[in-house]
Amino acid sequence: MTNDQGDPQSLNLAFSTPRDWLEDGKQIKVQSSPTLFGPVSYTIRSEIKHKQVNADLQLPDRLPINSLQLRLRVPEGNRLTGVEVNGKPYLQFDPNTETIDLTGITGKLAIHATYTDVKHAENGNAESR
Repeated sequence: MTNDQGDPQSLNLAFSTPRDWLEDGKQIKVQSSPTLFGPVSYTIRSEIKHKQVNADLQLPDRLPINSLQLRLRVPEGNRLTGVEVNGKPYLQFDPNTETIDLTGITGKLAIHATYTDVKHAENGNAESR
């Protein structure tokens, strides 16, 4: 559930979780997982039926992390459209990889991710051309 790669420069959270782990009403919880940067805790709660996923993270304050990524692998048919971190809009995310770039952020975080249906997103892209 956590992956610190090689010499401690990057930390990837929830990168390989099966999509069905974030079906509506399910949650992923990791408590005090040891990493080379210090312990990490997080809870990810899916409300994908309502087109949202919420996550609470406790990230270590020590050692600079050159790359910190959280991946929210929700069931197919949903596209990440927006992210808030601690109640503020946050633009450092990639809807194609379902990844939120949290590099440079430490401490306690509340993340709110919003989604749309893939068909709706594709129709919106076609209309804007």
